[in-house]
Amino acid sequence: YYPSIIRQSSLSSAWTITDTNTTLPVPKVYAYIFFIVAGKVAALAHIDPIAMYEMLRISGSIAVFIATYWLITLLLPGSLHILAILFTMIIDTGPVWADVFHLSITRWAAAMPDQTIFARHFIFPHHLWGEAMGLALICMILRTLKKPKPTSLIIIFFLGLAGTVTLPSYFFIIITCLFIPWLFYAMITKNLKRTIPPVV
Repeated sequence: YYPSIIRQSSLSSAWTITDTNTTLPVPKVYAYIFFIVAGKVAALAHIDPIAMYEMLRISGSIAVFIATYWLITLLLPGSLHILAILFTMIIDTGPVWADVFHLSITRWAAAMPDQTIFARHFIFPHHLWGEAMGLALICMILRTLKKPKPTSLIIIFFLGLAGTVTLPSYFFIIITCLFIPWLFYAMITKNLKRTIPPVV
């Protein structure tokens, strides 16, 4: 499905797409901007849509690794970096939530059995790039809280915008599960004035 969006975009000057997997009449919509931009780049560089899709997957997995390691270096001492990489990049992402509430720990099933490394790091390009941008955004916020700079705020703005367009659901999770508690913590510790510009 996603390579077909890249193909549509590369063959047309329009910034809209239509569902090619149905014979029913469907309207053209503004969606999947990440793949539409990829199609325009593929057209300019004369890259096959399938090759472009695979290039985005590979480069996205590298971007996730770099962003993850960057966050690790900001949060943990050097002696724990290797261990943190093992936990975040290789070991399973955890058990099925339903098992946690009604089964003993010895009977918990893996959330993504047999394909954890592949599924997390070499799957959909927009998931990979969205995650990389989300992690980079958090890293930039942490750096800005230590050393506030106008250029950092500009970078944070564009990372937030690009990431939200690329993978809205991931950035909604970041906002609700990280940024809102972060602001409450800043309010309790009386550090709200310094925290609001980069986080908001």
